[in-house]
Amino acid sequence: MANNVSVFRAIEDLKWSSAHTWSFIAFALGLLFEAYLVGIAPIATGWFSLPSYLTALTLIWPFLWLIVGLIFVGPLSDRFGRKRLFILTMSMYAVGIALFIITTLVMPNYVSLLITLAIMLAAAGGEMNVILTDMHEVMPRRHRSKAAFFLVNFINVGLMLVSFISLNTQLIGPFYQRLAIGIIGIVILIVLVISRMKMPESIRWLERKGRINDAIREVEKYYGVKLDPTSLPSAEVQVKSVMHPPLWFRFIVAVMMMTANDVGFGLLSYEVGPIYFSSQTAL
Repeated sequence: MANNVSVFRAIEDLKWSSAHTWSFIAFALGLLFEAYLVGIAPIATGWFSLPSYLTALTLIWPFLWLIVGLIFVGPLSDRFGRKRLFILTMSMYAVGIALFIITTLVMPNYVSLLITLAIMLAAAGGEMNVILTDMHEVMPRRHRSKAAFFLVNFINVGLMLVSFISLNTQLIGPFYQRLAIGIIGIVILIVLVISRMKMPESIRWLERKGRINDAIREVEKYYGVKLDPTSLPSAEVQVKSVMHPPLWFRFIVAVMMMTANDVGFGLLSYEVGPIYFSSQTAL
C-alpha cells in the first residue's frame, strides 16, 4: 500500500458515530480524573497535622508530578500509539487507587499519600497532552471545535466533584472522606477503562507510521465504514500561507496568560485558601 494516500482525510467528514461518543467519554473522563486527583492534595492538608513546609509541599506536589508525566508520556505516545499509552496510564491509575484505598483502610500516613498521588498524577500529566492531541485526531472535522470546547470544561467538573465529596464527608472524619474519594475514583476508572476499550486508535497516528492497512482495518472495526484502498485521497495537502505575529510577541502573550491563570486561580485556590482558610478548603 502506497504511503502517499490518506485514510484520515477519507474519514474526516464522517457523521458522529458511537466510536466518537465513546472517544468523547474517554477524553472527558480523562480530563475530569486529572483534575479530581489534583484536587485531592488541598483536601489532604486537613488529614494530618503538618508543619507549614509540608503543607506547602503537599499543595505543590500534584503540579510537580504533572510536569513529570508531561515530559515523558507525550513522546512515548508518538512512538507507541495513543491507545497503548492510555493502557499504561490507566494501569498507573489502578495501582495508585489500590494503594490509596489500602493505606486508608490499614494505616494512612503522609508518605503513602505522596507516593500514591505521585503515581496517579504522573499518569494524569502524561494523559493530558495525549488527550488534547488525540481529540483533534479522532473527532470529525465539523464537530472538532465544539468537542474540544466542551471537553476542556470537564477539568472544572473534576475539581467540583472532589470538592463536593469532601464537603459532604468532612463532618464524619478524614477516614470516611478518604474512603469516599477512593471509591468514587474507582468508579471513574472503571468507566474510563470501558470507554477506552471501545474507542479507536488514532487513524492519523497509524497513517504517519505508514501503517495504512492497519488504519483501514481500524476504520472498518470502529466506524463501520468500508474503504477502497485504491480510491483513497492523496495525503498531500496544499497549505495556504498565513501571517502570524512574531514569535517573541506570541511568547510574551502566552507567558502573561499563564501567569494570570497561575496567580489568579492556582495561587488563590491551591495555596492561599488551604493555608489561611483550612476549614473551608473543600468549599
